[in-house]
Amino acid sequence: MRKLIIGLHLFIGIGALFGGSMAMLFPEAPMGIDISTMPNMPFASFFIPGLLLFAVMGLGNLVAAIMNWKKSWLSGYATGVTGGALVVWIIVQCFMISAIEVLHIIFFALGAVQGLLALIQLHKQRLFPFNSINI
Repeated sequence: MRKLIIGLHLFIGIGALFGGSMAMLFPEAPMGIDISTMPNMPFASFFIPGLLLFAVMGLGNLVAAIMNWKKSWLSGYATGVTGGALVVWIIVQCFMISAIEVLHIIFFALGAVQGLLALIQLHKQRLFPFNSINI
């Protein structure tokens, strides 16, 4: 399970670092995506969303991967936070573009899987608040 968690963190983190850096370097049209494709976006360019993507999703997942690799007692919490952040990120993104694409469903599911794995991880470490539940 630990290898799966680390793999998810690396996959999501590296992808977010790439996407976030493209949005910061080319804020008007990163990877050919025009700002007009996001009618509900509160920003004039992709720079701020790119910065958030890079820092929260990218660096956050890489830090969580390292924490899991080093078997930190906080690793379950880090996995849960990054999974929850990804779910929220996807929901907000779908609202901003007023559409749901296949990649949104995939990454929403990955965030949900991270959250579920975090709950399992915390339960095994006896750090989950409801450890009296026998699973």
